[in-house]
Amino acid sequence: MQSLKDTAFQPRVDALLVGLVALGCFSVGRQAVQPLVESRPILGAIGTLAIFIVPGVVVGAMARKAWLFNGVLLGILGGLFVLFQIADWRPAWTQPLLYQTFAYLLALATCGCCVGAVLGRVLFVGPLSNYRIERPREP
Repeated sequence: MQSLKDTAFQPRVDALLVGLVALGCFSVGRQAVQPLVESRPILGAIGTLAIFIVPGVVVGAMARKAWLFNGVLLGILGGLFVLFQIADWRPAWTQPLLYQTFAYLLALATCGCCVGAVLGRVLFVGPLSNYRIERPREP
């Protein structure tokens, strides 16, 4: 039986912490430049995607085995972080609309961080560089 250390589902806490710090910095920076880009929505959309992709690149570069799993975890944590940054909760929203908004935000964050993790893996580590595919030896 394989232990958790041998599987691809072992989270790297240091990579997640660095990714969350980067995500927090990008999120605060995005809020600071929001009044400047209100007239150009494409810049706001690029900034929103950068909030999730750049920390995903950091996690993908730092995590060795579980780089995609760490990207998913960072996406979930980052989506929750951004969700709790919202100051206006709009109490007039119905409950299904609120849950849909939460689900869409978590999906955007998770997809963005996964794309970033793949980019970080390809750019900084190289695709599958630490994995050697060997044929099992017959006894």
